[in-house]
Amino acid sequence: MTRALALLLLLMLFLAYVPAADSPAGDLLTRLLKAQQTITSVSGRFTQRNLRADDPEGTASLHEATFALQAPDKYNLVYTKPGDDEWRLRYCSDGVVRKEVTQMFAGQEPDVVASPVKGDGGTGAGGVDIGRYISAFLRFDPVAVNKDFIVAIATAGEGYRLDLLPREAELARQVQSISVDLDANFQTRGIRFDDPQGNRIVVNVTKAVYNDGIPPGTFTHADGK
Repeated sequence: MTRALALLLLLMLFLAYVPAADSPAGDLLTRLLKAQQTITSVSGRFTQRNLRADDPEGTASLHEATFALQAPDKYNLVYTKPGDDEWRLRYCSDGVVRKEVTQMFAGQEPDVVASPVKGDGGTGAGGVDIGRYISAFLRFDPVAVNKDFIVAIATAGEGYRLDLLPREAELARQVQSISVDLDANFQTRGIRFDDPQGNRIVVNVTKAVYNDGIPPGTFTHADGK
């Protein structure tokens, strides 16, 4: 998973915390965006299945993850593999420096790639300005959100479904569509990413805690550790 996709996933986890009520779809979207003004942080766990289009058996690779996100620009996302206690992939940012930390084997130095948060526009692989997307959602900027995505929301069972189609060509090369399953309180329970090559990422949120204090050290990585 690229950093851009990982951070888009974190952004979808940030959606939550609006009392449920019967409303037209337009009102639902407005309430969902306004909810971001009440959210300062979210942390928890999820499982992720990666399904590849070139796998005829449809075997999905499984990852488990812990996450923490604090507005406007601090995050921590740690992936592990069930059955492999040594492998670990981490994306983190303290708002000043962002790092990607890959640990293949225990006892070996991890591979660390660092870059400044300011000055590169939040640009990920392929020139995707992921920082701009996150900022638009967290600032409740419906004009910016609709500039980046075609957005639709509708009731689905006892909850809601949010669908996003990227407008920007660079992002559309990585993501064909994003679907977010929300419960009756607009809290994210599942996310599905489909890419133009037919691959799919399916996320199931198992725990999410909103507006709870997160220690500052959660978002940093000390070299050599």
